[in-house]
Amino acid sequence: EFSRFNEGLTYFDTALTLAVPSVLVFLFMCGIFSSLLAAYRRNRRMKKLGK
Repeated sequence: EFSRFNEGLTYFDTALTLAVPSVLVFLFMCGIFSSLLAAYRRNRRMKKLGK
């Protein structure tokens, strides 16, 4: 019973070590995308005001 629990723990640990970096990368990409989108919207608004 204990060995099975330990096996599950190692599997969970592996999943965690694989998931954490991918989640961080995903969040990083989201941050870049949102900042780019905000800059694009700001630029477009500025152009409209300029005309």
